[in-house]
Amino acid sequence: MKKVLVKTIVMQFYRVNSGFFLTVFILLFGLMNGKAVIDMHHQIMRGISNSFSFFAGAAFIWIAYTIKCLNFTTRTLKDPSGAFLYTMQTLSDKQQKALFAMLQFLMMVPLTIYGLITVAVGYSYGNIQYPTLFLLLQVALFAAGIIPLRTINSTWNEQRVRINLPNRKFNFGQRWYLLLYSINDRKATFAGIKLFSLILLQAMVAANRTEPNRESFSFLILFLIAAHAMLPAYYVRFSEQQMSFLRNMPISRSRHLANYLFTYGVIFLPEMLFLTINVHHALTLQVIGSLYTSAISTSLLYTSLQYLPKLTTERYITYVSVSFFSSLLFVASFGLWWFTLLATTLAVTIFLTRYYRYEPTIE
Repeated sequence: MKKVLVKTIVMQFYRVNSGFFLTVFILLFGLMNGKAVIDMHHQIMRGISNSFSFFAGAAFIWIAYTIKCLNFTTRTLKDPSGAFLYTMQTLSDKQQKALFAMLQFLMMVPLTIYGLITVAVGYSYGNIQYPTLFLLLQVALFAAGIIPLRTINSTWNEQRVRINLPNRKFNFGQRWYLLLYSINDRKATFAGIKLFSLILLQAMVAANRTEPNRESFSFLILFLIAAHAMLPAYYVRFSEQQMSFLRNMPISRSRHLANYLFTYGVIFLPEMLFLTINVHHALTLQVIGSLYTSAISTSLLYTSLQYLPKLTTERYITYVSVSFFSSLLFVASFGLWWFTLLATTLAVTIFLTRYYRYEPTIE
């Protein structure tokens, strides 16, 4: 049964999320030279070990990833093709819990390795409280793997009738629906990306406290723009599948594109406010403004790329990587304003020409 569960749940989890893991790996380890990568992660690990804000942010990311694993396990168990897994009801309660805790551990291996290194770094600097709490948190998250067991063991339980009451207190216009989708349906991903972004910015501020480096902050912002590349993919999928009725309404293509523009403008406000408050001595308002417009235009370009035919996860990652390195070249040679103009032109052109010919890609 152990081998069957590993093949059915763990290996399938990594296969389905291979694009996600590849993107995160490239963003965290593949875009900077070795010394810069080590210094950045060393600052993050030290921050988690001696700062409550860093610890809270890391704990949130670990919990969000745990929820992602639990949701995948639950969906697999509920899928008709996985009905044979219900034979696990014949196992004892202790055996079931041990198996599912093991599955959770295997799915959390990437974060566990990073977490254990963080704990070791914290102890090496004489920090005890936060490293110990972080270690206990990871053990607790492994134990959370038993939660999907209720899906198996409640087969014959009577389902309770649930009444979903409306919870909206305000009426929002059309321009807000993508942000509301982020908060309601993609809250873990959205909050995780924003926390990850702010933690890296705080680490960069701490590392450059004595000698602020304009190029380092510009590079990090471009890196964080690429880290947001998952959101446009989610937004287009949501708009074209769950909100497909919008195509039958008298809404122009430019209005749809303006909705994306508004969404990205709001999403990148926290990073820009952080730079304005904490890094104003190193970055002028003009530079911060160019980074802000570059973030919006690049996200619009990522959105437009979703409308290209036969766009697979691998191709999308390639496009994101090309866009990132192109932005670096423009920073070094011409300036971000020219990159913003180029990205906006490409985004508008692709969106307007491909919008009515969009066909979802089935991978």
